[in-house]
Amino acid sequence: MTETRTTTSNTTAPGAGRVIAAIGIGAAIAVGIGIGAYGVWRASRPRQANVSMGDLSRLGGAQAAKVVGRQVGQFRPGFQWARAITVAPGGEIYITGDLAIRRFDAAGKQLAEIATIEPPGAIAVDDSGTIYATFGNKVWVFKHDGKRIATWPASQNAVFTSIAVSDAGVMVADYGGRCVHRYGRDGKILGIIGKKDEARNCPGFVVPSAYFDLAMAPDGLLRVTNPGRHQIEAYTLDGDREAAWGRFSATEPDGFIGCCNPANFAIVPSPGRPGDFAGFVTAEKGLARVKVFDADGKFVGFLAPPDTFARHDELVAGATNPAAGCRNMALDVAAGADGRIYVLDGVVGQVRIYEWRQRRISRAEGAEGAEKKEGK
Repeated sequence: MTETRTTTSNTTAPGAGRVIAAIGIGAAIAVGIGIGAYGVWRASRPRQANVSMGDLSRLGGAQAAKVVGRQVGQFRPGFQWARAITVAPGGEIYITGDLAIRRFDAAGKQLAEIATIEPPGAIAVDDSGTIYATFGNKVWVFKHDGKRIATWPASQNAVFTSIAVSDAGVMVADYGGRCVHRYGRDGKILGIIGKKDEARNCPGFVVPSAYFDLAMAPDGLLRVTNPGRHQIEAYTLDGDREAAWGRFSATEPDGFIGCCNPANFAIVPSPGRPGDFAGFVTAEKGLARVKVFDADGKFVGFLAPPDTFARHDELVAGATNPAAGCRNMALDVAAGADGRIYVLDGVVGQVRIYEWRQRRISRAEGAEGAEKKEGK
């Protein structure tokens, strides 16, 4: 599906008991907030039957699409439950989980750990190595050596689920408020993005569960999931919605399944082409799938065969209380400047490393054809 662009009136230029208690309180808040959103989503949700991987295969959804990625490595971050992953500008990998933030090299060797007194959530790292991490409704800022240098005031009723940093500031997705907070590097709020506003072409975010992701793109536009609408949307820093792509489908590989997907996504850079990006990698929950789309939102293929994550789906389905760990039930994805893609499976406790070989094979050909051509 091609990204649909619209014109707006204002456009900017590109540019452990404590742990259990904390998790329990967070879950209660999230459930309470989610009740209102459920009513909104239920009224407009796509109609679907229960769909399994076998159903997708019979209908052609899993088999008809090409696999365009190749796994080149994997490692275990060592958490009981990992939550989020990001790749720093220098190529180091940061992962949050349990009561720590861990830093790894590109091959998965652990380099450092920052112990925290609360469970960290989303994470972002800037060019200087400064670390920004969410803790419920707060943002903590750390130096590269792990020293905490700032704690931004808590936002009432907020549930922060994603964070991104760029020259334009620090963007934080708020599941509680169904909006994006734009902060300066000093923690001062600069604006709110995504509230329903016809003048800015904003339909409002529909977020039935605590999966609400964002990323800054090289074109200067903020990309944000609108999971209840099965879309990724593009916003200016002033809050105008400039574009959107994505659709619901229970069977077609280019569509997003379930009540609210994609759960997470990442923007994949184009190596050697500053200011450009190759596309998006998305992760779906419910039936775990990781897919690749080009920069305009056109479906390219699966990063890995869908059954790669069958164990993940089995463990999630067997969870005795999925709601208590809802935010941790989905795969998370991140991409480095070299184009490598990292898939964090916090349920299985593993990171898989992939190459999307965009410069060696055509998007239509997929990895299978490339293997044959290269005689592998």
